[in-house]
Amino acid sequence: MANELWKRLEQQFFRYAEMYDNNILAIARERNLQVAESTLKEILDEAKHRTV
Repeated sequence: MANELWKRLEQQFFRYAEMYDNNILAIARERNLQVAESTLKEILDEAKHRTV
């Protein structure tokens, strides 16, 4: 009984850890996209000023 309970707790722990990792990865991807978008806007703005 205790062994079964431990296994269930362990499974639950790993499930939560995986969800946490996925959330961290999603936040990092979103942040990277924001940085890339901002950098691209800066490059395009600079290109506009140079061609005008």
